[in-house]
Amino acid sequence: MLDETVRKSHRHDILIVTGDFNAKVGTYPKHYDSVMGKHGEDEKKQLKQDKKNWLEAKAKEAEEAARNQHTKTLYSIVKTLTNERPRKSTAIKDKENNIITNSEDRKKRWKEHFNEILNRNEPVNPVCEEEAPVEEIDSISTDPPTLEEINKTLKSLKNGKAAGVDSIHQTQSLHLVRLNNC
Repeated sequence: MLDETVRKSHRHDILIVTGDFNAKVGTYPKHYDSVMGKHGEDEKKQLKQDKKNWLEAKAKEAEEAARNQHTKTLYSIVKTLTNERPRKSTAIKDKENNIITNSEDRKKRWKEHFNEILNRNEPVNPVCEEEAPVEEIDSISTDPPTLEEINKTLKSLKNGKAAGVDSIHQTQSLHLVRLNNC
């Protein structure tokens, strides 16, 4: 609108523009957008979009790491996204409950602590392997498990628990047994 007014005025006329450029004129922003401009709104939108894209890329990377069981990568991504810093404990107490702040004294206290825990005296009455009773197993059945044994084992498992090392849940095992019995 201002550009249009400037074009209509004569070259020899003096043009003085006054007014509140922060005020909204009318209900439609078309009139003042051409005069004022957006003042960084595009940059703000671009920054928001860039942040959103970065977060989505990190989320996809985390999903991929979880799917491939790359826990180290997953942990580092979560750590980056949560922006948490590891807390370092600098306060250590000596045997009299006084706080040690000097790093040399802390090292000495840690050494003393681990020497007490790890370096122990020999037991007064050690257990000999010859004295310990050992039960002998007569025989172990190598036959395949019966259906009754499988059902008993599966019923002893709890529902909703995590899968074992074979990555098979208890409910999946139950369905497998039922399918094989039909």
